[in-house]
Amino acid sequence: MVLMPMNESALMSSISQGIEPAVQLAIQHIRESQNYKFSLITKIYDTEVNSFTHSAPCPW
Repeated sequence: MVLMPMNESALMSSISQGIEPAVQLAIQHIRESQNYKFSLITKIYDTEVNSFTHSAPCPW
């Protein structure tokens, strides 16, 4: 599970948007590698907080 602020209005979201390609590339390299005996299932979740309830949406 990858948790990053992805909404453009969220503080620090530009950093998350900038590193997302690197995260995706790392995930791809792990999946394609024959060195690991496990499968990697990933999902990127936006950590934006709902200002009305002051809580983040549950990713699962």
